[in-house]
Amino acid sequence: MRILYYPGCTVKTTAKAYEKAAIGVLGEFGIEVVEMKGWVCCGVYPGLAKDNYYHLVAPIRNLIYAQEQKKKLGIENEYLLTVCSMCFNTLKYANERYRESDEVRERVFYFIDDQPYYEARIRVVHFMEVMRDIVGIKNLRRKIMRPLKTIKAAPFYGCYLLRPEGIGIDNPENPTVMENIIRSIGADAIDYPYKNQCCGGYLVTKDPDAVWDRVYTIAKAAIEKGANIFVTTCPLCAFNLEEGQKRRKEKLGRILPVFFEPELIAYAMEKEEYLEKDRLEIISRILGK
Repeated sequence: MRILYYPGCTVKTTAKAYEKAAIGVLGEFGIEVVEMKGWVCCGVYPGLAKDNYYHLVAPIRNLIYAQEQKKKLGIENEYLLTVCSMCFNTLKYANERYRESDEVRERVFYFIDDQPYYEARIRVVHFMEVMRDIVGIKNLRRKIMRPLKTIKAAPFYGCYLLRPEGIGIDNPENPTVMENIIRSIGADAIDYPYKNQCCGGYLVTKDPDAVWDRVYTIAKAAIEKGANIFVTTCPLCAFNLEEGQKRRKEKLGRILPVFFEPELIAYAMEKEEYLEKDRLEIISRILGK
């Protein structure tokens, strides 16, 4: 199976390890990831504006690019893969808004009338959905060669993977997809407050101390429940969790390493070639290897 892939800005800069592990893991299940050409920023920053239509332009432009490349490459399935939770949310939300009415479509194309018409047949999916719904948890278990028995992982969903309802991939109040995958690779999934709440998000650019305090509350709860790592799927959450713990280390007493879910999957599958050296060393140290 071939699947077209939209990477996004963060995955190509500060979250390269995430991308490497995700693409490698999917390949082990016969899924060939084909990266889009000519992609641009998903539009998450304009998406924070109050304008009702302009913030849809960048994501719809990317979806048009994906549509045309699917035709050219002969990729017949409807999927567009994302690994960044922010990109996933932005693209999927724009896709759903575009389908709502003629008015939305007309207003969006006012800004991009030089592009082919978007047919809105694409389905934006996240890596976690692919693992759950296409690969399947049972098939994942069959590939596990090295269960992560001493890993006590605190899943952190954040906002973009779960909300709003209808866009998110799981129940926003009681999500289970991350926990199910964590358990399937032999690790313990720690239940703690705040796992499905905001990390502080872009407030970090305006009031970082408020975000560091927020992260302190999240990390303290996870540590008290026995976690020895955080697991997330959002590069912004990863940054805030890592930096916030550093800034509040004196109060916390310790720092939980932050991993992306496919990194743990790759390690449990004994596919160390999909892990960056520094990430591999941290996991090995926690496991006592």
